Amino acid sequence: MPQYVFLPVPTKEMKSMADQLVATCRATAPLIVVRNFFASGVGKGMLRKVGLGCLRDVTAASTLYVLLHGAGEANSSRIGARRGAVKEWERGLEVWKGGVMKSYTMDRIADVLEGEGLPKDFVHLHLLTCGSGLTGNRGIATDAPLAERLHAIMQQRGYASLEVTGYTGDIVVNVGRNNWFSIESRGEFLPAAQASITIS
Repeated sequence: MPQYVFLPVPTKEMKSMADQLVATCRATAPLIVVRNFFASGVGKGMLRKVGLGCLRDVTAASTLYVLLHGAGEANSSRIGARRGAVKEWERGLEVWKGGVMKSYTMDRIADVLEGEGLPKDFVHLHLLTCGSGLTGNRGIATDAPLAERLHAIMQQRGYASLEVTGYTGDIVVNVGRNNWFSIESRGEFLPAAQASITIS
């Protein structure tokens, strides 16, 4: 069963994170990184419009990881990545600074998934963004985890079998647990499966 990592914003930073994720998970499963041929602009939309989106070959038996930055906290509403960010080193650690944020609401990321050709019978989608499984505490509908909100929107668009998994901490692509990526929660690195929720 193929497993894909989708980069909606294919910046150098996101590619670097995807490479780290692939290396961390290699012992368990080969991850295939996919992205639109164009990073932005008219060409990106044109490929989608003519049916050449980068998710058109993903099958219902596959798993798809959508890799973007999240706020890492409850009550957030957007995910995204910075275009033009530059890699710097601080205390021996890679840090990306600057750039302009390209952000998405759950409605907009649903547009992207559909536009890139994700088939309507698709099942296993993981929102690989920090905090995508966290529930807010204000007692309103928008406090639902991002994964739950995305699931509801995709259901309305005809993705009847879709399951969306979110994570209750920060995604750590270069620290493995059980030969997979891990989640940092309250200073502890947990296996991804122990810090996730799945909405079906």
